[in-house]
Amino acid sequence: MRWMLALVLSVPLCVWGEQTTLSIEDQKQICTTFAEFMVAVHEDLSSGTEWDRYRRELEVELAGSDRDEAWNQMFLNSALVANMYHEKGLAVEDLRIDFLHPCVTERLVLVEVLERMWIEHNPEARESEQSARELRWDENGVLDPRDYRKLLGEDLEGLAVLSVYERRSDGEISACGVEFAHMDYEDIYSMGATVKTSGSVSFSEHRVAGVAALLKLKGEDIRLTRVADRSPPDMTASVFDIRNVYMTKKGRPFKESKASTFECEDSEYICMVEFDFPTAAEAIFEDELGFAYSRKDGSTDVVVELTVGDNQEFGVEIAKLIGCMAQLAKQASKNLESNSD
Repeated sequence: MRWMLALVLSVPLCVWGEQTTLSIEDQKQICTTFAEFMVAVHEDLSSGTEWDRYRRELEVELAGSDRDEAWNQMFLNSALVANMYHEKGLAVEDLRIDFLHPCVTERLVLVEVLERMWIEHNPEARESEQSARELRWDENGVLDPRDYRKLLGEDLEGLAVLSVYERRSDGEISACGVEFAHMDYEDIYSMGATVKTSGSVSFSEHRVAGVAALLKLKGEDIRLTRVADRSPPDMTASVFDIRNVYMTKKGRPFKESKASTFECEDSEYICMVEFDFPTAAEAIFEDELGFAYSRKDGSTDVVVELTVGDNQEFGVEIAKLIGCMAQLAKQASKNLESNSD
């Protein structure tokens, strides 16, 4: 590896940085030298060298050079492509030809050549590349809201996190709760862009209602911004203000709802207390619990379903919650009877 690495590193740095303005002869020199390096990588791996070990040694060698990080990354990418040819059983001559033709004849820059080779032999990458070309980005590089579903896929929607907890005081259950995060392509306020809603639903004893439910909710707009044609888009989240929120069963408000909305201590959240515990418990047991909210600058409600479906991991968590709520309800009923005496 060392002699070939030294050969490629001997090409002046300014030549690599100005590849698009090179003469034909200089371009050919770069392409040929680089192709020989990739061939050497392929042959070393074919002789039995382990790829992970080879890559680590290459990283050490590059770290000792005077090249910048972008250059070193391109070097590692070229070795990665050579390893791909090796793992797929592609001949070393195919590697040489596939690299030299676009590099010398079409005069593509190195990153474009490597990208083409990778996509050509990876169907998933080819499909992703085709989809990316069809996406719409504005002049600031922000993805059009209508294309979030196309880029991120259908599997994004639904519950992303669900975790149950219980708290005890003096040996008795003081609260049962579930923390959640839900992802959605939201059409009412966000034109189909991704929205994340997260928070918790907790149940605790109430001296009048027996058991009360507290919903704590935060909403975030997810935005994707392209910083370069060949790098993954940046993902940022910004909290939006929620004007109103209420709990739902099968997408509808509780019939006997006795709810009150108020500001949480954490200003990013909105809080709501619901005293219709029987409906809340039934909604959880039947996997029909959800909530609806409206934004501060709007009046239309967005309904979010916290359904578990056939997710076995989440199903186990909900079973824990139901068991905890049953104990809490029994305990609360006993305490209400004692207080009435």
